[in-house]
Amino acid sequence: MSNNVVLIGMMGSGKTTVGRLLAEKAEMEFVDLDEMIEKRTGKRIAQIFEEEGEQAFRLLETEALREVLAANRTVIATGGGIVTRPENRRLLREAGLVVWLDAPAEELSRRIGSDQSRPLLRGHASILKQLEQLLAERRVMYAETSDIHLDTTEHTPEEIAERILEELENRTLATDEEVFATIVAIDGPVASGKSALARRLARRLGFTHIDTGAMYRCVTYEAMRRGIPLDDEKQVTDVAHSIDIRFLEDEGDSEHKRVLLNGEDVTEVIRSPEVSRNTSPIADIASVRTEMVRLQRQLALRGRCVLEGRDIATVVVPEAKWKFYVVASLEERVQRRHRQYVAEGREVPLERIREDILSRDERDRNRAHGALKLAPTAMILDTTGIGLEEAVEIMAAIIEMSEAQG
Repeated sequence: MSNNVVLIGMMGSGKTTVGRLLAEKAEMEFVDLDEMIEKRTGKRIAQIFEEEGEQAFRLLETEALREVLAANRTVIATGGGIVTRPENRRLLREAGLVVWLDAPAEELSRRIGSDQSRPLLRGHASILKQLEQLLAERRVMYAETSDIHLDTTEHTPEEIAERILEELENRTLATDEEVFATIVAIDGPVASGKSALARRLARRLGFTHIDTGAMYRCVTYEAMRRGIPLDDEKQVTDVAHSIDIRFLEDEGDSEHKRVLLNGEDVTEVIRSPEVSRNTSPIADIASVRTEMVRLQRQLALRGRCVLEGRDIATVVVPEAKWKFYVVASLEERVQRRHRQYVAEGREVPLERIREDILSRDERDRNRAHGALKLAPTAMILDTTGIGLEEAVEIMAAIIEMSEAQG
């Protein structure tokens, strides 16, 4: 893996400030791509835009990016529009650690002030409206291209540099193949037992359990708490981009890992009936899934982890060596869900549970994004009539036997 760090984001996001600070702390070289282009051409960026056009400038970015990425241990700050060219996005994905520095348009406007010297702001009566439009156009491209997303309104440049250094230290020096060999991806329909299996298997192997469902619950809960209409895709997506989600290690035999949302323990509240009811529609929003999948993959690539969901082995980490597709008969799943409701003190008729599961199966298999599918190399595990601990031991034995054989 490359040891370069690339900082991307909108104008005013602090890329240069953070980049210089990070380079100094990590004892790495710093390159500002815009400055590099200006030195090469002998022209200011605004002049290049005016005389040759934006596309010509994007091509210059590509040429400069190719050259600088040939080096190693370099911190690179780029112009915000670099992601608009497909070739640049491809290069960035191969660059090393790509960090998206973000801030709301209002904050970017405040930082920039009345300066209209930037090419894409010239001629616009409202800098704020232009920034909002640019951010809306680029947000998905930033998310798809970056490994880490940091909101610069919540942290100082010093704190952001330290956070990136922490991520660099967490990155293993092992090869990709070695990392993927320690990732377990579990998919399956609702009530098939995959969530309980993932928690217990992670504990059994000494791996980290990444609760992907809790991540969507966090987005839903925060949107509800802010009073945002849950059908407002832009505002909900803004929430997904702005929140910080972290997991604490399991304590004892607790059912769920502790979940921190912006530093607050929300383990219990995100599993309330109100949040549960609204999470599925939130998870269907393409731009929300893009951000969550990126974050899930970022966490997974640290290795030694277990993830479960419906698109883990097909979308999030298709390179994972261990892929399991967990199934169970319809009646088994109905009974499991019924026992869960009884334990929660809820009385729900079996027929209603059956209808809900069938409806969820249909919806999960036909989603436009992140549909439930069987990965070609996944091992199918039917948990009908099998106890949780027995199923865990079956999966652990498969993994450990293969490791023992080298």
